[in-house]
Amino acid sequence: MAPGGCVGDSGAGSRARPAISTRDAPPAKASPTPAGKATVCARALAVQNSLGALTAQDYSEIHSAQRAIAQVQKNLRSLRVVVPTEWEKQVSALSGSVSQLSKAIENLRGGQDTTPRAWQALGAAAGRLGASANDLRQSLSPTCPDLRKGLDD
Repeated sequence: MAPGGCVGDSGAGSRARPAISTRDAPPAKASPTPAGKATVCARALAVQNSLGALTAQDYSEIHSAQRAIAQVQKNLRSLRVVVPTEWEKQVSALSGSVSQLSKAIENLRGGQDTTPRAWQALGAAAGRLGASANDLRQSLSPTCPDLRKGLDD
């Protein structure tokens, strides 16, 4: 072995790659502790309640729908900070669905696009939102029993 080289390193023009330290990787979020569980559940319930308010909106009332979307997005950001890794995918999917609904509503804003296609896009976005919300609720409900009721109760 060449001085400063690695096992199997002939030293002929090759360099040893530095070891990757686990200290460089961000820490993985573990399943919540009892105190952490209470925080996750409280924030997930806030998301669910704000989604309930959003789904009760008349989407043709653009400004009130946008306020409801902003509240859902705020609650999702709050949940994202504390949610364990195992549920990040569902939180991201729900966040994406909220953004799609927001864009569909924005297209209707001020009558810019009131074609049947724009309303169909709004309906499809609302459907994706419901599916994403239920996926997250089902994932979290064993840990957070208060979420078991769902949005339609």
